Amino acid sequence: MILRGVGSVGAALAQMGGLAENVLAGLSVQAGSPAVTMDFDVLFDPARGRMLREDERFRVAFRIERPRELTIRRALNEGLLESPEAVNWSFSEVTLVEVWEDGGLAAVRAAWDGDWVVEAWGGSVSARLPGNWRSSFFGRIGAAGPKGDLPDGVV
Repeated sequence: MILRGVGSVGAALAQMGGLAENVLAGLSVQAGSPAVTMDFDVLFDPARGRMLREDERFRVAFRIERPRELTIRRALNEGLLESPEAVNWSFSEVTLVEVWEDGGLAAVRAAWDGDWVVEAWGGSVSARLPGNWRSSFFGRIGAAGPKGDLPDGVV
């Protein structure tokens, strides 16, 4: 499933708790049809405070078309600078992913505790999710997750 536009992508992000406690798995810049893509592995359900089972996990890809700006900022502490082998998956664990529009541009920002930020601005935003992302994310345990339709822009 592809969601297009800040409204649709933002609604899905809200249902997924802003992807808090999940992992940035990839960041890429594509030539040809210029775009920036941020891939996140969804491993944790922040609403329930639990790791997702293997069969519930999925990947979300956010794509900024016609990028105008890409910012990457990471402040490593002294311990990680001195012992890079200590860096593990938690290095990529995000606190919050947000989307918004300003001045006719769409933006996606992934933020971590401290000064770690990846932010992309461009002409439009879309998100690729598996078709069953709601059942995966809200589990198969019978607990009710957020309901409701996504706004226009779901493809």
